[in-house]
Amino acid sequence: MKTKIYVFQKAVLFSLLLLGLSFTVKATVYSFGVPMSGGQENPPNGSTAQGAVVGNYNDVTNVLNYAIGFRNLGSPTTAGHFHAPAGPGANAGVIHPFTNFPVGVMQGVFQSSVVLTEPQETSLKNGLVYSNIHTSGFPGGEIRGQIILNALTSTTYPFIGSYSGTQENPPNASPGIGLILGVYDAASKNISYILGFSSLGSGTTAAHFHAPAAPGTNASVIIPKAGFPTGVMEGFYSNQHTITAMQETWLLKGLWYSNIHTSGFPGGEIRAQLMVMAAPTFLNDGTIVLNASCFGNDGNLTIIPQSGVPPFMYSKDGGATYVPGPAAGFTFTNLSVGSYDLRLKDANGMESEIVTKTIVQQYGALPTFINNGTIVLDATCGNNDGNISIIPTSGGAPFMYSIDGGTTYVAGPDGGYTFVNLAPGTYHLRLKAASGCESDVVERTVEQNCPRSTTSSSKGVLTDDLSQMNKTGKVATFPNPSKGIFKVQLSNFASSRAEVSVFDGKGTLVQKRLVNLNEGSSADFNLTGRAPGLYYIKTVSDKGTTTSKVMVQR
Repeated sequence: MKTKIYVFQKAVLFSLLLLGLSFTVKATVYSFGVPMSGGQENPPNGSTAQGAVVGNYNDVTNVLNYAIGFRNLGSPTTAGHFHAPAGPGANAGVIHPFTNFPVGVMQGVFQSSVVLTEPQETSLKNGLVYSNIHTSGFPGGEIRGQIILNALTSTTYPFIGSYSGTQENPPNASPGIGLILGVYDAASKNISYILGFSSLGSGTTAAHFHAPAAPGTNASVIIPKAGFPTGVMEGFYSNQHTITAMQETWLLKGLWYSNIHTSGFPGGEIRAQLMVMAAPTFLNDGTIVLNASCFGNDGNLTIIPQSGVPPFMYSKDGGATYVPGPAAGFTFTNLSVGSYDLRLKDANGMESEIVTKTIVQQYGALPTFINNGTIVLDATCGNNDGNISIIPTSGGAPFMYSIDGGTTYVAGPDGGYTFVNLAPGTYHLRLKAASGCESDVVERTVEQNCPRSTTSSSKGVLTDDLSQMNKTGKVATFPNPSKGIFKVQLSNFASSRAEVSVFDGKGTLVQKRLVNLNEGSSADFNLTGRAPGLYYIKTVSDKGTTTSKVMVQR
């Protein structure tokens, strides 16, 4: 728990309430600002002291941040506490003592934080927590304030800052101290605030807001504090201003500071970096996700802060764990496919809303290849001369080809590859792209193409289908696969002539030859100017039609 103590000669933080500042913030962060008085004690007393307690509560982290200002106590302070559970007019035990609370004084300011338990949170949300200050004259409590959480808005940002000479650039040893509290309303672009200061080494000359600057760096004046009291070494000041969109961006990123100039320190005697009590935000669009490749474990998620006070912490599990990273953003790498809950935490301990993003397998998509009746050439009867062709239709070349499901691969042309001299059986076709992505496995079977024998019941004579087929003729192509130049051999045609045509995979006629079977029995084709791939040969005679295939490779 971090604690800072400020004791003013004439601090009047109660004026904060008169400004009507309502401390509300986004998301799960509540806020409050209530007066403290003797009339709220039980039993009430006649103390004329004034005080105020302001702060915020995050019901995700259970952190309660608060600041207390008081003046005109009837006797010196002895302690301060939060009590619960008790409503107005009732008393309860201490749930949190104000550690290092200034004692022996009758006016001052105190700032701290505490983590509440779940029952304490319940009391807070139900208005059953109160704060009081004990003095020697009122040991049971001189002034008290009942904590009531304000309704949330989506555009209101409270801020706080503590002044010291060590925050100036360059730092100095001034004994001056102070505190600034305020609220920014993004809807109206209006900033309202009050500040108190004391113990300066010389008389004031001016005060300003500066931006954009991180702690330890300087920036130009963006708003002068008109009417700031001069020639004094202690006092208070309040005002409000309308700011620009750029100034709003700097404020929400923690890049504003306020300082007080004196005759002894013309460049600034004490300075306070403004700490915005608001949930940080980060970029949330399509650019923050890099999907995984086919391997599935190389996705990226990037969190880029847009508001909040650096340094930042980054989470992909909703804030269960965080990692530190640069103020400009952080990328989680080597992520598997799945959903992630992104969250950002800033230097104030404020956490962003959770943004869920999903990594899918997208870039480096799985390659595909033709899968129809054209890719298998069955074996002839009694032979191991079947063919299977894998012809890519998507994926990046060069390709690798497999007929055993990817257990082994062979390199081949980009246009496709034919496995030849295959025995009848089932094969598991797979294609691998240059990215290493593998296609789905396609199962295809090479059949044994043998003629069938039938018996004529009327004549009792066996008739061989081959003899019937020979009336149509037999076609052989060689070499197959070829480099584009091949010969089509015709035999056993009971015809005088045949027309031989070659078609590509889309069914477009490529070349045609008329063969006079009385003069020769073959036709030569040259497809060297054509794309590699599977081509179809159609032979037509007056006895019928036969079809076959040829693979052209480079």
